[in-house]
Amino acid sequence: MKSNKYILFSFLCLLYFIFYSGINPADKKLLKPLTNDDYNYIAINEILMYISNNGDGSHDPGTDGNGFYWPGGKLATKAAIFEDGLVWGGKINGEIRVNGNTHRQGLQAGKILTGGVAGNADDPRYRIYKIRKNWESLQPGPERDAYERDFLEWPVEDGAPWVDINCDGQYFPGVDTPEFIGDEMLWYVANDLDTSRSRFTYGSDPIGLEIQTLVWGYNKTNFLGDVVFKKYTLINKSSSTIDSMYLAYWTDDDLGDAGDDYVGCDTLLNLGYSYNGDNDDGGGTGSTYGTPPPAVGHLFVQGPTVPGEPADSARFNNQWLSGYKNLPITAFMLIIGASTAYPDPYQGIYKGTLEFYNNLRGLFWNGNPVIDPHTGFITRFVIPGDPVTGKGWYEGDGWPGGENPDDRRFIMSSGPFAMAPGESQEVVMAILIAKGEDHIDSISKLKRISQSVQIAFDLDFKTAPVMDKPNIKAVPHDRSLTLYWEPNAEDYDRVDPLLKSRVLGDSTYTFEGYRLWQFRDLNGIEPRLLRTFDLKNNVTIIYESKIINGFPAEVVVIYGPNEGVRRSYTIPENIYDENPLNNGNPYYFAVTAYAYSPYSDPSYTESEPEIIEVIPGLHKIDDTSPYDSGEKIIADHISGNGDGNVELIVIDPNALTGDEYHVIFEWRERYLTYFLINYTKNDTILNDYINFLTDTVRAPVYNGFILKIQNTGMIEIEVVPGKNSAIKNVLEIKGPGGAELDAPLDVFESTNSTGEWEITSYGIYFDDIKQFINIHDAAGYHNYEIRFTSSGSEYYLTGSSFEWRPWMLDDPKAADKVPFEIWDVGISDFDADDIRLTLKTIDDYASLLDD
Repeated sequence: MKSNKYILFSFLCLLYFIFYSGINPADKKLLKPLTNDDYNYIAINEILMYISNNGDGSHDPGTDGNGFYWPGGKLATKAAIFEDGLVWGGKINGEIRVNGNTHRQGLQAGKILTGGVAGNADDPRYRIYKIRKNWESLQPGPERDAYERDFLEWPVEDGAPWVDINCDGQYFPGVDTPEFIGDEMLWYVANDLDTSRSRFTYGSDPIGLEIQTLVWGYNKTNFLGDVVFKKYTLINKSSSTIDSMYLAYWTDDDLGDAGDDYVGCDTLLNLGYSYNGDNDDGGGTGSTYGTPPPAVGHLFVQGPTVPGEPADSARFNNQWLSGYKNLPITAFMLIIGASTAYPDPYQGIYKGTLEFYNNLRGLFWNGNPVIDPHTGFITRFVIPGDPVTGKGWYEGDGWPGGENPDDRRFIMSSGPFAMAPGESQEVVMAILIAKGEDHIDSISKLKRISQSVQIAFDLDFKTAPVMDKPNIKAVPHDRSLTLYWEPNAEDYDRVDPLLKSRVLGDSTYTFEGYRLWQFRDLNGIEPRLLRTFDLKNNVTIIYESKIINGFPAEVVVIYGPNEGVRRSYTIPENIYDENPLNNGNPYYFAVTAYAYSPYSDPSYTESEPEIIEVIPGLHKIDDTSPYDSGEKIIADHISGNGDGNVELIVIDPNALTGDEYHVIFEWRERYLTYFLINYTKNDTILNDYINFLTDTVRAPVYNGFILKIQNTGMIEIEVVPGKNSAIKNVLEIKGPGGAELDAPLDVFESTNSTGEWEITSYGIYFDDIKQFINIHDAAGYHNYEIRFTSSGSEYYLTGSSFEWRPWMLDDPKAADKVPFEIWDVGISDFDADDIRLTLKTIDDYASLLDD
């Protein structure tokens, strides 16, 4: 750690005292009477980071030292950044001006008012506002009070983002709300109109810029747990156009011990980073990291917006603009304080403006071009090589004759562009940190995280693709109602974009189930979960990683009973008072679908609720349906052979179409399939379906009805375990001499038409044995014909008794085919422990008797 390198004159600063409560950096209390130069911190995840409404970043006001700590969140003590901030440079009528935040702060708190004058920097309304999700659940006390105050006083009139709940274009606290980006966010507005501050930085006069800064983070334990975001919105409130303008992020990273650092950049990722010169940072004492040390990075996730080609698109104000593009980083400059080649620009005099502007353009401080020592070509990027692969120009082995590891700073800039009066620009930075197996592997991990961060940002942090909302309808009853929904979300299977490059067994979000909700009103106030219907599989409890009180924890977010999905449900009572529903009263419900991905974070995605209003006991005036809800309609068998049952169960009488429907069955090699066709409209609803329902609990609803099809024959067969075929019945269709019978006669366990014979099973005394066909277990559900010829047929004619003798064989045609069976039982002692022996020949039996 190091103290600040520059001393502010006493007439430019206030003397204040610092009091400590506890030992953690975030617990320090800074007592100041004024709003200007207000500091606050974000600590929603593993990072603790300070900011100020004068533009200062990652600087601890309590120690005047490092202000970015990791890991541990509010409890973190290891430091990685001493100070950072946004810097800009441009030309006003040909005059170069540079200002911003480095080791000196060029901004003051407050917005620029009408007429181009600054608001009162000491007005409490220009403080840093800090809000977080679910602040209402915090324990009563000063922290909760502070969140509540900032939530209720959210400065929408000064530019803070908000959600227009009632869509009237005006912000009403209690109705409209702040727009949450992340799980905790800080916001402030500042301006550059304080001439003394502007000249104190790099000697320039102010331009007339208002800067609105939004800082946010996520309460996650995945890669988003090691990232904080900063969005800078710059508004040109001067009367002059700013030409040849650049925006840059300046940082003084002190990775634990400040004296052993290297820096580098990745131009493809728009990333600047700092890493340890060896694999041990300060031995791990104090604020140092020991072995292995992490790497810290600054990522341009959204650069300035400039005109582009018609096919281009740029992100601006949370939208995508066609015909524009976001600039990448266009220069990277190394700063080494004691170096003559890479010095800090002068501060407090105009010469520093010229030097800094040269750095913004990718030039040395004196305007000379940068030469890559490997290629000999001019470049705007210092040390853009890769320490991981050992290729290109990078610090250490990639820079023969280069500087030793020491205290480093760097500038990563983007431009040029112009800003006319009244125009705005945005840049979004992500500050992230990662630790690998060693100091070089930390760079690898940092770059991997950078890619995930960029993807997540481009997707508005909706890393899981959006699920379709189930199409839900309702049927009111007397003091109850039935909800039903279409299975339109059940084919959801989408790749997690953050897992595309990883080799995993499953990288997709796959439909898992539904959740049924009740609400107080159509706006979704006070949601209550009624039921969860999930697939029968190995997924029951779904967890989400959170940071709770500074420690990672797995929180249950969905519990599925694993009983199978349902697509309709009758609701008899109001969840809020547990009383039956009242006829004539409105109630509000929604069904959401959710999908699960085992390796993703978040591990689930869920559709937005589509809230509907239902009034029990209320029927349409023109309701003329001849059917009631729950009534069964038996289908007519119009052609073909079959003994299945086809029923339609009415769910929503008002949704019935009056059309004619046909169900057609077809055999597909080893399974039976059917089609549901709207015959009137020639529309196939179900195609090649194999789901034969024995109940309707999980059945989908089509055009107001549930289709229930039972393969009655299969249900009646008690199939032998492990066999896929069984004899359902044996029909005599022709009698003696081949004469056709008037009607087929079942001769299985019954005598034939002449009363002379019957076909029976060999295990007729035991209910658990049934006839079965076993042609290599591939008989299938077919009809087979048995023909009796004049020369005779192979059949078994046997008799038996419970004695120690073989079954008698009377038919020589079966001489070597019958399985002889001996039952080690007596008439009175038959029980579950009986032993069954199978003998292939009489000799086997005789030898057993001899024994």
